[in-house]
Amino acid sequence: MEQNIQVEHAADNAFAEDGSEVAFALAVTAFGLAALQLTCLIWVHCDNSFMVQAEEEDSLDGVSLSDIRLTFQTLPILLVANTVFNFAYTMMIGPFLSESCQMNLRLGDGSAQISGAFFNLADSIAIVLFIPIFEGFVFPGLARLRGRPVTVQEKLVCGFFWAAAGMAAATVVEFCRRSSPVLAPPGWQRHVSKANFPGMNFTAGSGPRGWQRFEGMMGTCTVGGVDYCSNCAPRVPYPFCEGAGCPEPIAEAGIYMSAIHGWWMLVPFSFIGIGEILVMPVLYHYAYSLTPTRTQCIIQAVNLVFQGAYPPALVGVVSTLLAKEQPNNLNRGHIEYFYYIALVIIAFGTPLFFLVSRTCKIQQPQRDDSSGEEAIHSMLLHPSMASSIRTSGGNMAGSLVSRHGRSVAEL
Repeated sequence: MEQNIQVEHAADNAFAEDGSEVAFALAVTAFGLAALQLTCLIWVHCDNSFMVQAEEEDSLDGVSLSDIRLTFQTLPILLVANTVFNFAYTMMIGPFLSESCQMNLRLGDGSAQISGAFFNLADSIAIVLFIPIFEGFVFPGLARLRGRPVTVQEKLVCGFFWAAAGMAAATVVEFCRRSSPVLAPPGWQRHVSKANFPGMNFTAGSGPRGWQRFEGMMGTCTVGGVDYCSNCAPRVPYPFCEGAGCPEPIAEAGIYMSAIHGWWMLVPFSFIGIGEILVMPVLYHYAYSLTPTRTQCIIQAVNLVFQGAYPPALVGVVSTLLAKEQPNNLNRGHIEYFYYIALVIIAFGTPLFFLVSRTCKIQQPQRDDSSGEEAIHSMLLHPSMASSIRTSGGNMAGSLVSRHGRSVAEL
């Protein structure tokens, strides 16, 4: 019997290793294809003179060849800016949430906890608070000091800076969290040990009581009537017994919180919100002011796709590549690697933005009415629309990079 269990256990490990190797290979392939696609789109649309019109066609529903060329001229700028900023933005719905959930979330006497997702409010609050500060004081003050207004390029780069500041702040908080004491039951041991799960008798393999299901947890949740586990980190149920006469059918193992309080995560969330104020209106400005009125909806739709879908998809790919660095217990991983990658993308993407904006062929379209300017003005007054627009794409990334979601899949 014991020999059969060992054989099954070895087979499970081999299957898991093969599956992880396939997932890694697919992630590398997807990342390479995404990089190739971005490069091709930027290079091709840097000069749209390659677009020609068939001899038998004069126009397409009143849209001339010139309008079509002007429609896609901003695509390289939008692709670069969206990838650079929104990769960092997507950290809020993945690594930021995971990091928050392993910090101290207790309120008052510790009997109640807030969710790690609560700190995401700092992003929206920062947008509401800092819009009047920038528009009423910062931008006018800089204009008077320098004798010229702040350009859209300067606003965009400043937004990149705040995104980088958010990544740096999250990294510092993670280092502090990992080095702080763990709010664990008395007698708990930091290294993985079955002694941290009193009353649980584990079996081999990954069955309902199999050790494979629990070795990623930190210990039993409820000890002495106190729940020590985070309410938003992964939990695994342990079935003591079954049937109507079972006095205590289920116990849970989970992740203990670190002593450093989760309120510190308000800082990186706020920095990302400030970056949104500076980046999103500029992208709307490019999408509208440099596009013919008839086709503004087309390029804006493309802009929204690359805001809400493309960067989260890239984060999902990176999440697969770094799967071993984001275990359920972050004390055994390196969630800060995500922030490093975001910083690298910002560092290389910022000069790439200037290169693209200066080398690509950009022309100002002719305006025959004021509808385009009215649209720009409307969008600039509401930069916080970006957060709600990207929700659907963000949810997709959250399912890919959230530790909680991955744990449920494992169960």
